[in-house]
Amino acid sequence: MTAQRPMTYEELLEDLKLHKARADKAEAQVEEARDVAKQAIEAFRLTQEYVTPKVLPDIEGWSHYEAKGALEKFLAATTPKPTPGEVEG
Repeated sequence: MTAQRPMTYEELLEDLKLHKARADKAEAQVEEARDVAKQAIEAFRLTQEYVTPKVLPDIEGWSHYEAKGALEKFLAATTPKPTPGEVEG
């Protein structure tokens, strides 16, 4: 087993750029998924409005209700929290 040598400053910068690029890509993917979740929730709402809640009620166990709940949980979990001292706008 050979010992690892310390990274040079240039290698550290390149490594940092790589990690930043991966983080940016992941952040963009989460934002895209959030947009899709919002669209799906709105589609459920519009469908229910069209057919009336009597025909498509919000009942636990019904697939549209469960899916909407899962999407809402995802949105809540992925909503950025303000940092201390940051003003919400």
